[in-house]
Amino acid sequence: MKRLRIIHLANHHSENIGNGALISGTERVLREDLNGDLTFVPELWADYTALEGKRFGEAFVEQVNREADALLVGAAVTLDGRVKYRHTGMRFDLPLHLWPRLEKPIIFYAISHRHWPLQTYHHADRLAETLRYIESRPDILFSVRNDGTKEWLERLLGFASEKVVAIPDPALYVPTREAWHPELGEGGLNVVMSLSNEDPVYRYGGKLQRLAWKSFPGKDQGLLTRLWRHFPEVKLRRRWYLMRLAQALAAVAREQETNLILCPHSSDDLAIMEEFIHRLPARMAMYRVACAGLLPASRAAYFYDLYRQADLALSMRIHSMSPALGLGTPVITLDSETRMTQFMKNVGLGDFALNIFEADLTKKVQQLISYILSHRKEMRQKIQKIGADMRKQTRAFNQNVASLLNVAG
Repeated sequence: MKRLRIIHLANHHSENIGNGALISGTERVLREDLNGDLTFVPELWADYTALEGKRFGEAFVEQVNREADALLVGAAVTLDGRVKYRHTGMRFDLPLHLWPRLEKPIIFYAISHRHWPLQTYHHADRLAETLRYIESRPDILFSVRNDGTKEWLERLLGFASEKVVAIPDPALYVPTREAWHPELGEGGLNVVMSLSNEDPVYRYGGKLQRLAWKSFPGKDQGLLTRLWRHFPEVKLRRRWYLMRLAQALAAVAREQETNLILCPHSSDDLAIMEEFIHRLPARMAMYRVACAGLLPASRAAYFYDLYRQADLALSMRIHSMSPALGLGTPVITLDSETRMTQFMKNVGLGDFALNIFEADLTKKVQQLISYILSHRKEMRQKIQKIGADMRKQTRAFNQNVASLLNVAG
């Protein structure tokens, strides 16, 4: 059995638990699919993207060449168009003139984008140049998450590339550790819920926000975003959405005993959870709402076991949605970004993806919950088939990884 030492560049110490699902899911399937003795050496994204952190440069190249058999650029938001990524137009901002000095294979594993409509993507020209270079390197695999990132990237750059391969989100394969979760009610329906307040201006902005962004493209958008956080439209639209969601869950609870377990994936979620609780009927808020702890990425196995034991997930976050599906738990997504909508469509669950600003959101949430509960066996079978199909896709890509690393898959 060949021994391989792989530097895994990822959000290892993140306070966003979803990164734990990405890291452990990626390493799990690579261990399962590659016939080798794999040692993953954690390297932290934050060390390179923090304001006063390291920089991708000669020292990084020397480290990879000296210490590793391969570099794994882990599944994470890598394509977000920040101003500071001036070398490559992406988070892996190693100056292009240093790439030829990397002697070891590079695997970009299910990276993703987070880029909102009308948001400026800085250094898109450098990203295009980087992708053209990657096309010339047979020892680089470049995969993106199956959430529409490939299509988005092709639209941004204006050309398609066979080098860009869409593969399933590795958070589907998060391993769990069976545990007792005091948040779960002993009777009734247990619903885990993720609410997101990341990028609130883009997530909850309306027509006025879009008009403003059309008028101020470029670097001015940073200042505009900071100012727009205080604009009444954002708060009103968020409040309206939470009110309709609370009404739907209160109606479900009148039909059957319902326990809501709020699951913060990062600190951004805490404020919106408090706002949501205030929209619930007082009795439900007092007796039927629990909150899971805010845990670091290293506790993903415990945290996602809560998802595994739940009856249903209501998900505003991608890494509430995909781990739940991977664990066989039915999901209704509450979409405010196209990545979630596209993922659900791609896996054949588009009917269970709801836009948070749909006029009849309250009614649709009730209807979908009712459908899932009355078709439990059918839903579980459908989700299991989806999971099996995606695992085949992941295994097929990992065969390419095995060939690149010269190990038997």
